[in-house]
Amino acid sequence: NIQEAAAFLNAPEGMHLLAKTSEGLAGDTVRVDIGGQDWYLKRVSKKLGKGADDGLRALSAEERSSNEIGMREIVRRLFSSSFDVAPEAISIQHGGEIFVLTKGAAAAPDPARVGKMTLNQRVDWSILRLVFRAEDTNRGNILFNESAKPTLIDFEKVIAAPLDPAAFARGANDEIYAKGFRGVSLDGNDMAPYHARAEQLRARFADPAFVAELSAVLERSGWSPERTATYLKAIEVNLKNFETNVQVYFNEVTKTSLHGRESIGAGNEHAPALQLGLSAAAHFYEPYTWSTSGGSRSRGIVGCHEEHIFRAALKDIGGEMIAEIPVPGFPGMTFVRYQLHEMQDGSFQPGLRPRTYPKTIVDAKLWPQERLAEFGGSLFAEAMKKTDYVPGLKEYKVTRDGVEFILYVTDGKMTSFGAEAFAGKPAYVRPDPPPVPTARAPIKRNP
Repeated sequence: NIQEAAAFLNAPEGMHLLAKTSEGLAGDTVRVDIGGQDWYLKRVSKKLGKGADDGLRALSAEERSSNEIGMREIVRRLFSSSFDVAPEAISIQHGGEIFVLTKGAAAAPDPARVGKMTLNQRVDWSILRLVFRAEDTNRGNILFNESAKPTLIDFEKVIAAPLDPAAFARGANDEIYAKGFRGVSLDGNDMAPYHARAEQLRARFADPAFVAELSAVLERSGWSPERTATYLKAIEVNLKNFETNVQVYFNEVTKTSLHGRESIGAGNEHAPALQLGLSAAAHFYEPYTWSTSGGSRSRGIVGCHEEHIFRAALKDIGGEMIAEIPVPGFPGMTFVRYQLHEMQDGSFQPGLRPRTYPKTIVDAKLWPQERLAEFGGSLFAEAMKKTDYVPGLKEYKVTRDGVEFILYVTDGKMTSFGAEAFAGKPAYVRPDPPPVPTARAPIKRNP
């Protein structure tokens, strides 16, 4: 196990086990001290967790460990103007197990800075994902400090095959909004810099000497010659298709972003309230977050009311759907109840007491953000006709076609809304689990 590996390395390096940091789908990780420096020792599991996708399952433990080493070298050679990587990393085989030991970076995740990366960083991030198929490029694997360059970590999932445009297009929305991929800007995009960067790489890959150098780098990192050759050919194919594939990202942003669409309410009798509906509609399409209050008590998943984004978020953090009830008279709108385990140390912990939460989710095809904004704005306008705004009052209720909607208002602006009460038939209810037998305490009797 990983503690034995730490003990194995302890004698020559002076390694001291500090703490277990994570247990993921592909292995568990401990933080260790070597000569006063933080390092991270990851056991690369041969058996993956239930949530691992087909792409990850197709990779052997040996391939995943060599991905970690090889992609760091590629980033150093081709993307060093945009990103840093961990300064040192080594793959170790010991006792039938495979480990990756990586020197810690003095940086940490910062979701606010992910959305503020420079244009060149966004372009390079999209190329890493779409051309080099480093598919763990998400907001949790990009770290920030005082440096202008973020640090990238976790390169286990590198796919040595051409990207399937059709399959990619189906998952683009989840990548952008549920996983927080920011290879594109939510404020709009220009293809010119993406095309220019792709042309630079096409020129380099047309040079046999460069291809031979990259091939040698990957083989020194543990890649087999056959897999290396397959991967380099896939990169050439992905470079040819890059502009087509990155346009899918652009289209998703254009379809779901409300930036620059403030004229949506022009000429509408509820125009002022419509503008208040914009922020609520945007909230429906936010990437998921979760927050805590009172220590380990969770407020559940925040944002991501769009159905596909929500389901991806629920799966990602190990939650479970309890019930789904279509909202009558509003096709594409569903009231759900879902369950999460209580939080501990900033993450959801299976095994702790589960908690159940309500949420209204919508089908993006039937409820695009423009329609959500108009509907939410009309609800707010109706609420204002019945009740004057009272400072500090954060909830209003409005009945529309037999459904009671609750409106959440902060500082006079509606931030979200959802179905609160109606007579509806559940489309899905999770079966009750079998009762768990409990031992009864012996009865004490007075002598």
